[in-house]
Amino acid sequence: MVTARFTETMAYLILLVVLITSATWWHLSKGDELRAAVVTLLEERLNYELIQLYWAWQQQGRPDVVQYQTGNSASIASINVDEKGKPRLDLSLKNCAELFFAIVPQKELKKYLGRSKQEHDIVSIDKPQEKCVYDLLGHSIAFSAKHSQFSVVR
Repeated sequence: MVTARFTETMAYLILLVVLITSATWWHLSKGDELRAAVVTLLEERLNYELIQLYWAWQQQGRPDVVQYQTGNSASIASINVDEKGKPRLDLSLKNCAELFFAIVPQKELKKYLGRSKQEHDIVSIDKPQEKCVYDLLGHSIAFSAKHSQFSVVR
């Protein structure tokens, strides 16, 4: 009698372990897809902000420096633009960081940095490709100075 009950208890325990393991594996495997989707949405948001920057440049009379405010941010950033209204920057860590932080509101930035990252840790430069690279949630988004657009680095 004790062995039958023990066997039944062990069967339930094994089933429980298998279910927990399966649920954990599923959750972890979907986590990468979710992070990739969030980074893709951020890429779209950044390119949207570039379009908004262009129209702010038009509205302000096509100056060399646009006073730009993102949609839901209280701060205003000064962004150097070229004769076509696109961000102008010499590739440097400082300039890449300034562009990114000017168009991503500080409130939203924390969710893209990940747990262990600080703001200054996410920026790097790809000089041969003329790109600023931002490492977010284990993925990279690059800003092409040549094409003036953001794209997810695959």
